[in-house]
Amino acid sequence: MVCPSCGEYAHRSRSRNFRESFLKYVSPLRPYRCPSCGWRGYAAPARINFAKIDRRAVFVWIAGMLLAVAVGFFGAGMAR
Repeated sequence: MVCPSCGEYAHRSRSRNFRESFLKYVSPLRPYRCPSCGWRGYAAPARINFAKIDRRAVFVWIAGMLLAVAVGFFGAGMAR
């Protein structure tokens, strides 16, 4: 990948925290870092496996919806 800041080669970078790991898990974006200027940001890799991404995104969405419904039922039960 070409660095948008200086135009040099930027290589893939490791995730630094849970938020970056989660973003990497559910989206095609990957962290990149430029050793020349220090730029660090996200970009999509040249080759993307859309089938793998769609399954992950659907799984995370369904898990989130189930969690929201469970919290809603628990909250409604506690209100009585």
